[in-house]
Amino acid sequence: MKGARVRKELVRDARIFTVQGFEVTVERKSVRRLNLRLNGIDGTLKVSIPRRCSWSDAQSILDGLVFRNKEWITLQLAKIRRRLRFVTPEADALNSIWIWGELHPIEFLSSCSGRIRVEQMETGIRIHALPETSSQRVLTALRRWRHEQVRYWTLEFIAKWEPRLGVQHQELVIRDMKSLWGACRIHQKKIVINGLLFHRPRQYLEEVVLHELVHLLEPSHNSRFKEIMGAMMPNWKQVEREMNGC
Repeated sequence: MKGARVRKELVRDARIFTVQGFEVTVERKSVRRLNLRLNGIDGTLKVSIPRRCSWSDAQSILDGLVFRNKEWITLQLAKIRRRLRFVTPEADALNSIWIWGELHPIEFLSSCSGRIRVEQMETGIRIHALPETSSQRVLTALRRWRHEQVRYWTLEFIAKWEPRLGVQHQELVIRDMKSLWGACRIHQKKIVINGLLFHRPRQYLEEVVLHELVHLLEPSHNSRFKEIMGAMMPNWKQVEREMNGC
């Protein structure tokens, strides 16, 4: 069994190791026992170890920990990779893009204007741009357009669910996030939606919108929260399991 190799020192009390082919971020914290976590959104592995452990001790600890959990880690990463085929950058080499769970081709048309214009056709995406436009500018325009689409459908779902719940949000933010599909700042009545949901089936976006609106009634995920979600959307648990690759 090969020993762990330190890749890079991040900050004080945190380092990245490569262990048996897996990249693991190790943090020394005020914990009593080892804590292995796998992020269900992007597949990153993190391990918390007690502060008393030295980095040399961490190497041998990681070897054993990863070895014991290798089958589980491999299985979970496979699930995440299947799910991440939707949550990719805006375009695959600017040839295609996932839109609401379906892969569409991208067509480029030469434009006389310096402004990049993105339009959705029945058969795919059409981008109007100058021939010399950089791919980075195109990706930025696509990201902006994607956020506009997510905002439009989010507002549609908010208009559907707010009257039924008897709540009202004050602010909506669309933002690409790595670890959350959505968030609710309860005191501000601010709803934050992950812009990458554009790549997933639209039903997932609706579930996330409803989930965050329900938090305006019930901040926690207690039995009352689950009861409200079940009354509004009976299959919400199944949708969340699909979203998280479970």
